[in-house]
Amino acid sequence: MPLARGKVRFVGEAVAMCVAATRAEGEDLAGRIELDLEPLPAVVDAIAGRDAPAALLHEAWKDNLFLQTAFDKGIAEVAATAPVVVRRSYRLARQVMNPLEGKAVLAHWDARTNQLVVYTSTQVPHMIRTAIAEHLGIAQGSVRVIAPDVGGAFGYKCVLQPEELCIAWLALTFRTPFRWVEDRREHLISGANCREHHYAVTAYADERGKLLGVDADITVDAGAYSVWPFTSCLESTMAARHLPGPYALPAYRVRTSAVATNKPPIVPYRGVARTGICFAIELTIDAVARAVGREACDVRRENLVPATAMPFVTVTGNAYDSGDYRRSLDIARERVNLPAIRARQAKADGDTLIGVGFANYIEMTAHGTALFSAAGYPFTPGHEQAAVRFTPDGELEIRVGVHSHGQGMETSLAQIAHEVLGIPVAAIAVVLGDTAMTPYSTGTYASRSITMAGGAVARACELLKRRLAAIAAHLLQCTASDVSLRAGIFYGPTGDIPVRDVAATWYLHPQRLPPDTDGMEVIGGFKPKVDSGQYSYGTHAAVVEIDRALGSVRILDYVIVEDCGTMVNPMIVEGQTLGGAAQGIGTALFEEMAFDANGQPQASTLADYMLPGATDIPRITIHHIETPSPHTDYGIKGVGEGGAIPPPAAIFNAVNDALRGLGVEFNETPLTPPKLVLALAEAEARQGGPGI
Repeated sequence: MPLARGKVRFVGEAVAMCVAATRAEGEDLAGRIELDLEPLPAVVDAIAGRDAPAALLHEAWKDNLFLQTAFDKGIAEVAATAPVVVRRSYRLARQVMNPLEGKAVLAHWDARTNQLVVYTSTQVPHMIRTAIAEHLGIAQGSVRVIAPDVGGAFGYKCVLQPEELCIAWLALTFRTPFRWVEDRREHLISGANCREHHYAVTAYADERGKLLGVDADITVDAGAYSVWPFTSCLESTMAARHLPGPYALPAYRVRTSAVATNKPPIVPYRGVARTGICFAIELTIDAVARAVGREACDVRRENLVPATAMPFVTVTGNAYDSGDYRRSLDIARERVNLPAIRARQAKADGDTLIGVGFANYIEMTAHGTALFSAAGYPFTPGHEQAAVRFTPDGELEIRVGVHSHGQGMETSLAQIAHEVLGIPVAAIAVVLGDTAMTPYSTGTYASRSITMAGGAVARACELLKRRLAAIAAHLLQCTASDVSLRAGIFYGPTGDIPVRDVAATWYLHPQRLPPDTDGMEVIGGFKPKVDSGQYSYGTHAAVVEIDRALGSVRILDYVIVEDCGTMVNPMIVEGQTLGGAAQGIGTALFEEMAFDANGQPQASTLADYMLPGATDIPRITIHHIETPSPHTDYGIKGVGEGGAIPPPAAIFNAVNDALRGLGVEFNETPLTPPKLVLALAEAEARQGGPGI
């Protein structure tokens, strides 16, 4: 429910709306509300909540499970014969997303258009329109959603927020403008929880570390409620499907549980589930390498899907479209200079330790109709649309239903239009975020926008190009087959004419047009040939220095190799990759939303919830590979999430590499100085005192 009814299931759940002329007055009203609450047992630990719950969150259920799944292909035979068996447990801490701009919503009734107009900070304006109309029982044509510039989202704003419904209901009911703006405390305790995965992994390998099979039990702490439309089950099902990652795994068994707890609902966060599965499989690869006494990089390389096997279908049915995973690892190994690090480790003093770690990843991008319909979500993406039109002065307008919250889509989509029509990027306007102005789209999520909207823009511009060519041929007194378009100018056998002049002719000099001329506005649609997704991939390599006395981890070098297919704008690709890497470093070393035994959040300000700062981010070197996807226009793949996926795995592998001589291994985020100092002290005690 948008407001709690009968039972409050997590700290921060909204129970009442306080309406006033100012925020201060509203807060005063909230302070006057008295809640008559009966304390109940709290379910805080997901595994205990699954196996031996202290209470049921939802009394109509027989347990605390949103969903359990199971998959098994050939694990029994492998388990009975594998010469090497490695078992590990991993945990990713609960996090909060912390975009620079939190949630905000304003709604009013427009009497002229007879519409409820909702301004909201969202990634998915058309889906929010659908949700508001359905939940409030009004026609979708009576709702207009406008998403202005959005200051970061990372998945937090791709779901329906309770406040969006509440404010929309107020405006619809009282026909007066209402607004609500989230503060940072509200953001931390109530609305933006993510990650929190638990993995129990058993790897079966041969004597050289070749993986024969993996057996995994995955538990996701999904919080108290299921979010619309992605549900509480997205993380667990995504994790099960993608745990094998970029590795050729012949046998695989996995069980997943999405567990209800007395915490805020888990929300999709950049790299949905894949940060967790990358952490689990990549740390397991290193553990296998230690078990067989080989260099982890060599074991990793031998297990990667080779380029000659592309396209490759995984044990769970994922279709990897293109790529050279081994080349990516080879480049990272060379750029980080692995032999030099091994030599440096041999000479290290006792006060500091040096380690190197690698992590490969896959990023599923733009997955479409087949997967969403099979999963049973309340929406299914299909064709993406783009409306493209010339203005009377020959400039171009592009209208798309996806929305930008920092990805630079206005630039990238304009570049694609320029590629087709030759119009200068400066003469192209891109309109986003308004359901009254743009074609329907399920929005921006899953690294889909450049693939889907980019493809739709290309198709629409091609349609417009054919119309322009017919007019240009008529004006140049030749056939359409005789004209060619280069750099925004149509050339014929006896002359030329700029595209903008052709467009202006349609508007201003219709007497010069050929008969049966179509207009200067078209809608183009795009859907990939294979809509189960395109897979970007890459390798991260981290070199760390550990101060044994302080327990600090300093990243000395960080190398990223990434392949997102054909790059539209390399600067934007690097910006997305660097931003994601910074968030991944936060996951590895800083961020945790902890709860006490009563379900009370332990961080309500940024003094308690640690985020990485500028001095915590190392100088990062990026190397690009471009392997076009065979399924998309121009071979484009998505890139928005990949940077955030492998940093925890690469950094933890580097730390564990540095500590391997001490018998210390870390498998739980975040890796903070107190944890490191305690583990080192325990290792020294086991081995006979300091100096070991």
